[in-house]
Amino acid sequence: LSFLKQPLQDISISRSNERAKNWGVPVPGDNSQRMYVWLDALNIYQSGVGFGLDEEQYKKWWPADVHVIGKGIIRFHAVYWPAFLLSAGLPLPKTLFIHGYITADGQKMSKSLGNVVDPFKLVEKYGTDAVRYFFLREIPSTEDGDFSYEKFEIRYNADLAGGLGNLVARVLSLAHDKASKEFSNQEFQNLIEKRGAEVRQALDEFQFSVALDKIWEIIHFCDRYIEEKRPWEESPSQKEIIGDLLLALSHIAELLQPFLPETAEKIATQLKQGRGDPLFPRISP
Repeated sequence: LSFLKQPLQDISISRSNERAKNWGVPVPGDNSQRMYVWLDALNIYQSGVGFGLDEEQYKKWWPADVHVIGKGIIRFHAVYWPAFLLSAGLPLPKTLFIHGYITADGQKMSKSLGNVVDPFKLVEKYGTDAVRYFFLREIPSTEDGDFSYEKFEIRYNADLAGGLGNLVARVLSLAHDKASKEFSNQEFQNLIEKRGAEVRQALDEFQFSVALDKIWEIIHFCDRYIEEKRPWEESPSQKEIIGDLLLALSHIAELLQPFLPETAEKIATQLKQGRGDPLFPRISP
């Protein structure tokens, strides 16, 4: 914002070969110049969806609903890119979502320190959804955050293995019928509706950790509900209690879809089949 308060000057979209060190796309008609690298790079947002190549596809996907970028390149996306588009008479992206950086054990990741975390190895060991969950839940969307294997495994065991996975297994072990179509317990219904609305609002505001926190409030409510109602004991309301829990699981799966798509699908499948393998086997120390 302070940069925008300065008098903004025109920006050249080319550089001399000497300044560009002969790197980049030559300017048509002037071999002494190279295209400014950010003009070329930013335009890939458009050319990648058909700009100048497929007008129908371009109009379908552009302008972008949201550009997701790191905080180190704000100026290029919030000043130069809009300037290029406005100058060319083209529509601007609708939203910029700018995230922070990830450190490892409190330190900036670097090859020299040898603390770079390989995301592919993480996924191979723990699964895609578990990795998604940690970063979306542990690190606020617009702030810096820290990763460590200890933090990861604590969050995994507490929230995924002991929380979501345990709840699904407990409810399915009690189930004899399919989920009810409506809640018999008004408190349950009110909670699902309220938390569902809060999750959708948080998504609109890119507050992913807040959205997941709201979903886990439903999971914690279900755990308390089981302990209070004791559905493993025969009673006149046993069927309704289990039906409410099964319906709650279907809502949880739906709310988890944007965050943990594979897990959401597994829950939906297990609800249909009435059984399934553990979603998140506990990690042993």
